[in-house]
Amino acid sequence: MLNVHQITRHLKAGHLDSLLRGTTPLGIELSLPLETRISQQPAAVIALALRRIVELTYGPAEACRLTLASLLRLANADGSFGDGGTDPQGRSRGDCLATAAVADALSRMLSENHATHADRQAAFASRDAALIALAGMQEADGLFISGNDRTQEDRTLTAAFILALLAGCAEFRSQVRFADLLNWFDDHSDRLDDTCDTLFRLARVDAPLAPAASAASGTAASSGSARTPHQSLVAA
Repeated sequence: MLNVHQITRHLKAGHLDSLLRGTTPLGIELSLPLETRISQQPAAVIALALRRIVELTYGPAEACRLTLASLLRLANADGSFGDGGTDPQGRSRGDCLATAAVADALSRMLSENHATHADRQAAFASRDAALIALAGMQEADGLFISGNDRTQEDRTLTAAFILALLAGCAEFRSQVRFADLLNWFDDHSDRLDDTCDTLFRLARVDAPLAPAASAASGTAASSGSARTPHQSLVAA
């Protein structure tokens, strides 16, 4: 794994492949399909680098400030990140994996007080906008949509990675239909490959239980969604 100086050096030089290999998140070895998927999105790689810097430093650090600035410059107009192709109407859209990776990195930076006062305002605004954009990319089945995910296997891998990154983030759980997302993986648990199964298990560790349903899950239930055993997973 790279140290802070090495991360900063690779970032300034634009060596994103080296940056990705040296900032692997979640304590797991990335499978080739997942590494390839992440490497397609510079914003996702830089977000993982920011996440790693937060893990290695204490309080506001110059490396955090520089990486944050690089990341925020990549935001799309709707708050999303990355290039997810076009929607059926021909409009460009962000990439769900990149958007999730950025939301995760910003949430960790904010929760551990790694930003200056001025940077906190920008980071909060960008994190919240990213989560709203990510919620807009969630499909009826609970998974997410991106032009970069061409098969059901691609969609499953991307959603598993998003879930592993953000299951512990209260703002994510309250913004998306979290119960639908978990239900999809529970219903297909016997068909997950090793990588997706590992990612889902990591997510389940971070998913809290509480007696009341989340607002997002309640909305899904009231609209006639199928069985929702995870409606007790809430944002708090």
